[in-house]
Amino acid sequence: MEVHLKLRSFGEVLRELREKRGLAVNQLALYSGVSPALISKLENGHRGNPKPETIEKLSKGLKMEYAELMRLAGYIDHGVESKKKSDNLIPYDASNLVQIPIYGEIKAGYNSLAKQDIIGYEYVSQSDVQDGEYFYLIVKGDSMIEDGIIEGSRVLVRKQGFIENGKIGVVLCDDEEATLKRVFYDGDNIILVAANKLVRPKTYRLDEIQIQGQVKSYTVDV
Repeated sequence: MEVHLKLRSFGEVLRELREKRGLAVNQLALYSGVSPALISKLENGHRGNPKPETIEKLSKGLKMEYAELMRLAGYIDHGVESKKKSDNLIPYDASNLVQIPIYGEIKAGYNSLAKQDIIGYEYVSQSDVQDGEYFYLIVKGDSMIEDGIIEGSRVLVRKQGFIENGKIGVVLCDDEEATLKRVFYDGDNIILVAANKLVRPKTYRLDEIQIQGQVKSYTVDV
């Protein structure tokens, strides 16, 4: 006799697995590399089934077999057996996590006002940020697209008053315009260079800009 099972949505399955492991959304994001925003959208039914690549990341974050999560997501026939059942859990130690503020949105361009309002928090491993004070920014615009920083990317920034030559940093221009650019020095001038061939470099005097920090890493929604 053939039995047809009514499958729950992927988001319902994901939420149940996450909660069963005692993980907050931000913790699962940290362990999987999938952004908290995307995880929340999936769990709340605002997105359909994710790509297999995203499911693979989530399976690692949940510490379960990829094939088992694919099966639960409806990608693999329910007759497929996983070598490791989802109940075989390895507990997480959340004691090494620290909370990093997310400071509004900036535009990867020259026409966005700097915003200092905290819009949320992100959990990261303490070992990743033990060398200073850090904050996150959400990118708008496409001027850094050739470096892989697309709109919606979350950039992790170390707060400091300088940027190493050739590195990407957050710079305030004329005390009001925030921009994310690669920085080069030329005497008393600073050259802000986009990673987009359609955006021309801009040169400022050092006294015309204020450096907010240097980008350490970034995360893109899958």
